[in-house]
Amino acid sequence: MTTALRAAVKKADINNHVTAHMFRQSFAMQLLLSDADIRTVQELIGHNDLRATQIYTHVIGQHSPGT
Repeated sequence: MTTALRAAVKKADINNHVTAHMFRQSFAMQLLLSDADIRTVQELIGHNDLRATQIYTHVIGQHSPGT
């Protein structure tokens, strides 16, 4: 965990295990829940393959047929 993340977690008094990857996943899912374009999310998250980003749509239950 980075120093900045560790400090933020401590300041927020979060006692659960936290990783930068968790924040990344949460960010992606919140963007999709806010109707952000999946290609935009793909670019922001840094996925090379759209299929990696589409996993988030399945997790939040917003996938469409064929996705």
